[in-house]
This record gives sequence, C-alpha cells and structure tokens, in this order.
Amino acid sequence: CMIEQVKINYQRKNSGIAIEDCFGRKLTWEDLYLKSNCIANCILKSQNLRKEPIAICLDNCVEWFVIFLGVIKAGSIAVPINPNHTEKDMRHAILSTGCKCIFFNEQFEDKIRVVCENTNHDIKLFSLGNSNLPNNISVGQVLDNYSVEEPYVQIFPEDVVCIYFSSGTTGASKPVCISLRSLTVAGKIEVKHHLQNETDYFACVAPLYHMGALCH
Repeated sequence: CMIEQVKINYQRKNSGIAIEDCFGRKLTWEDLYLKSNCIANCILKSQNLRKEPIAICLDNCVEWFVIFLGVIKAGSIAVPINPNHTEKDMRHAILSTGCKCIFFNEQFEDKIRVVCENTNHDIKLFSLGNSNLPNNISVGQVLDNYSVEEPYVQIFPEDVVCIYFSSGTTGASKPVCISLRSLTVAGKIEVKHHLQNETDYFACVAPLYHMGALCH
C-alpha cells in the first residue's frame, strides 16, 4: 500500500529527494518517513483524535505531505481543505466531517479563528509557524518532542483514510470518502500513465486539496 511504499523508498533511497514544493524547498524520503511518524505518534497520544477526521488547511508546502501521511499512519482520516475558501465554506467542511483537529499555516489564522468561534465543539489546533490561537500547538514542537519510530497501527485496505471535497460548482461542496486501497491504486495508475521512474520526484505545483494532484 501507499504507506508501505513510502517506507520502502526511505530504506532504499533515504537521502534522495521525494518532493519539492513551490517555494523551492525539498523533502527527502528520510524526512518524509521519520517526520510523519512524529505526527502519527502525536495524534495517537491524543486519544480523542484516534480514528477521527483531521483537517489539513495548508498551502502547497512540503509539510503538507508529512502531516497527510502522519494522519493516515495514526489510523485517522485526513481532510484536505482549500485554504482559499471563505470562512463559511471552511466551517461547512469542518462540520460536515466532524473534524476535531486542524493543521494550518499561520497566514490562515484569521479564517481558522472564525471557524473555531462558530462551531459547537472544541477543536485542537496545530500550526506551522507562530499562532496566538488558544488550544494551539506548534508543529515544530511535535517534530521535536515525539518519537520518530513508526507506530504500530493496523490499517486495512478498505479503511477510509481521507475525505476530499467536490469542487462545489453545482452547489455546496460534498465530501467523498476514499479508502486506502483506492488511494494506492490511483497513485499506481498515475505513475504508469506518466512513465515515472525511481529518479523522478514530485514537484508540488497543483493544489493538494484536489485529489488529482495528490495521486501524482
């Protein structure tokens, strides 16, 4: 599956480049594997987050992949959200999926504040960069303080691992549940169609809240 393939690439390539974001920052397979383990272990220590939907409201940065993979490794459900959405649309995404946690960039703090103030349940927050929001923990602190050992969590191919939203061109965006099997198969098809090989790495250009960009 996808999780196992990342581990294989870490063991085989290690310091090889896995991803480059739109800011020119690069992420190695080692960083992707070990840092995602930190995220997963943090989530597992927060008992109320296990198997829960977790929103990811980030721009196209290398940390997006670390967090996405970490959420899945923890047995939780990743919910990518378009950071350019209005507060109303973000709130719709949070409420319709029941997210109890949001990972976000500091530049989206104002939107996240409005969303949290207009939901009927507490939301745990993890920020990239500085944030003054209550209940917030720095992602940097998570990476410094949690184990890089891969957690043992049994995830089955039919388990839902992420929820993506439709574009909303014909009404409110609708959540679509995606299993680990579907995500893995979609990725393999993209690799085949684009004739990718072991020397290639992903240039993070297309918006990652779209399913097509992720599968590349």
